[in-house]
Amino acid sequence: MKIRIINSLLDVLYPPICKVCNAALFDNEVDICLKCIKDMPLARLEYANDNDADRLFWGIVEFEKVLSFMNYSKGSPYTHLLLSLKYRGDKKMGLKLGRLMAKQLPKVFFERIDYIIPVPLHSSKLKIRGYNQAEWLAKGIQMVYPIPILGDALIKTQATPSQTTRGVLERRSSTPHLFTCNPLYELAGKHVLLLDDVLTTGATLIACREALLGVEHLRVSALTFAISKS
Repeated sequence: MKIRIINSLLDVLYPPICKVCNAALFDNEVDICLKCIKDMPLARLEYANDNDADRLFWGIVEFEKVLSFMNYSKGSPYTHLLLSLKYRGDKKMGLKLGRLMAKQLPKVFFERIDYIIPVPLHSSKLKIRGYNQAEWLAKGIQMVYPIPILGDALIKTQATPSQTTRGVLERRSSTPHLFTCNPLYELAGKHVLLLDDVLTTGATLIACREALLGVEHLRVSALTFAISKS
């Protein structure tokens, strides 16, 4: 009872604020206010083969379907959501964003998906960060659709420096053979969904797809929370 009273007093003195616009949150809002959710710069949410995410892979690798949920540009206030998820230890943000995607994307996009495979981190980065943000997005999706998550179906074999300042060709040339397929899993004939936080040049997803090329009759789709527009 005392803890509940203290928490109520703290909420009055230091009300929780929206991570996008910094406005005070109402009782029915968590992390993001309803207005910012409504105004979120959504990408095209159909998975026709002419959406912006799909175009990045034309003529390079084949995916069943590709989608990104939100358009992301440098300086956008929605950057704070990704920063909270990726660098500030906010695992619950991953749950929230994953659940948001699952509820707003067409249900048919998740139909006949056998497994979700979060894009893995190298063991050295995982040790520093303590968690894989893509895996927490997957757990958020799983709150809506009970699709099994294979967190170690792919293994990142090389640590790579930050890609944020690299161009398209430099990123793609630096990512060959970065991932290997875990032989413990039988994926032949299955349909898997590769999941990541941000799609920029497509280099990481291309490398993941190439690591799965040896699996017979495997269908692969891809989903990211955001696609970079800058």
